[in-house]
Amino acid sequence: MDLSADFGTFRTGMDKADNNSLFSWLTVFSEAECQQIIDYSLSYGISKKGMVHGPDRSSGGDIRVCTEYLADLRGITFSDGLNVTGRLYEAFNRGNFVRLSYEEIPSIRMLEYRQGGKYARHTDWSSGAGINRKLSMSVQLSKPESYEGGDVVIHAGPDEVEISRQVGVASIWPSWTLHEVKPITSGVRYCLVAWAHGQPYR
Repeated sequence: MDLSADFGTFRTGMDKADNNSLFSWLTVFSEAECQQIIDYSLSYGISKKGMVHGPDRSSGGDIRVCTEYLADLRGITFSDGLNVTGRLYEAFNRGNFVRLSYEEIPSIRMLEYRQGGKYARHTDWSSGAGINRKLSMSVQLSKPESYEGGDVVIHAGPDEVEISRQVGVASIWPSWTLHEVKPITSGVRYCLVAWAHGQPYR
């Protein structure tokens, strides 16, 4: 699936994605554009607790603790005439190093992780709501010095690999990949998350 003709020509940083066979990464937004996304989501987004409960709610064993902001990010148009959705489609195209087939990005969310916020080890693919997910993406919006903890870690066997904390960088991996967000110990971390959906595996 090649949508580059629909969304125009990107900056040099979008020309290719690097990868280490676990995930790929490339620059999608400038620092100013990241701040624009944060401000827009906080002003116009609908916020809700992004909780995912563990098997025993009484023990306080929540798997995910954060706040989600649901906003129509098509309302942001950048100086090159592109919007958030266009940039993310192009990033998925360029970062699809396993060449999975997909058709759409059904939702884009900004997440806010404050002290104690986390997402324990999980995959984004499942036989339930995530059965159509092919690729997962996390885009770093916050400056790395604005918070402590909160690293996004990809698990591959015994190895742990941290994705980039550089502002504006999108990291992309197959949705079946085990990953986590380590607990935030101070400050606030903002990120965009999105999934490329396609037909269920057969």
